[in-house]
Amino acid sequence: MSSSFGHLLLLQLKLFANLSPDVYCNEGDNRTCEVEGVKDLPSKNTSALFFRTNDSADYPLRPEGTPDIYIFSFSGHKPRPGDNTEYLCFDGDFSSFLDGGVTQMGNHLEASLNNLSNDSKWMVEKSCYADELYDTYDRRDSKGFLSAIEEWNHVYKTYVHGYRNPTRIVVIGHSHGTVWARNLLMMAWLSNDVATMPVDYLIDLDGVALGWEEPFGGVGDHWQTEVKAAFQDGTYRYNTSFPSGQWWDDWRPWLTFERYEISDAEGSIPLSIKDIVPPNVAHNIEVIAEIPVGVSDLQLNYRYDGSRSDIESKVYYVHNHIDIRQWGRKPLYDIHDTLLDFGKELKQDYPQDWYGYLTP
Repeated sequence: MSSSFGHLLLLQLKLFANLSPDVYCNEGDNRTCEVEGVKDLPSKNTSALFFRTNDSADYPLRPEGTPDIYIFSFSGHKPRPGDNTEYLCFDGDFSSFLDGGVTQMGNHLEASLNNLSNDSKWMVEKSCYADELYDTYDRRDSKGFLSAIEEWNHVYKTYVHGYRNPTRIVVIGHSHGTVWARNLLMMAWLSNDVATMPVDYLIDLDGVALGWEEPFGGVGDHWQTEVKAAFQDGTYRYNTSFPSGQWWDDWRPWLTFERYEISDAEGSIPLSIKDIVPPNVAHNIEVIAEIPVGVSDLQLNYRYDGSRSDIESKVYYVHNHIDIRQWGRKPLYDIHDTLLDFGKELKQDYPQDWYGYLTP
């Protein structure tokens, strides 16, 4: 067990009352502090990616029938062996009736947006991924992380790039899914082969990294070993859509705990990648479950400069780690309301006056 893994484990075992304090800096400014380790990364896209331009009218509108909001959804680990299936978007059956929270939220969001006016034609689409590197065909078929990269590039080329009203992007992860979501966003920030696409909302549903790199107490995965091996020896090239060579560039997606530290009043806190909000994300909503017993998110999120700019952390008192991602519970109702307000800001006169944020 690495020292950083052990340190994170101690953080996970702390009482919730000991949630990380505000950032502390020796200079006396307790609002911002540099996150150690980030300065070693290249800065291909360090500036904010969201900007308006006077030339926006020169860009065409998206074709009708294309999504206004696109949700990338990453499920977490499921404890039953051989059953790491996608559950955030699955519609559910008798044995898994608690699944499908993002599907329900997305359907209600689309309906709510279309109720804003009689001539609204909002479309909310999504793609959903399991806690897997490759597509999996366990109890039910689920797409993995490499399929997420393919779909990410497709959405950028088809719905975002060069349009006056680009499709707006929302990324949602639950539990271990927050680690996969960060890997995608980091590669989009740093890699030349993963599209640099802005994300309006990154939503973390009780993000947990414990057991992602290696199982803990029989629960979890071996993703550090498997992802590293797949990327380094090239077996990830399971179809011709992926370029050859080290296309992930300077981001190594198998690292979870090892690279980031932030100073607080008591010393140095090791941050998992799921606790860092990349600069290609405009807004981050961190949903935290306070539960009687069990694993939950005990670490607040930060930006790379150590600030919590445009990060909103919400604590919900729920029975368990699963409740946080189910439709019918308050967390996803609140996410629905936030995205509905976002839609109201985007289009008061749909679609002619929607001059969106343009990407390179």
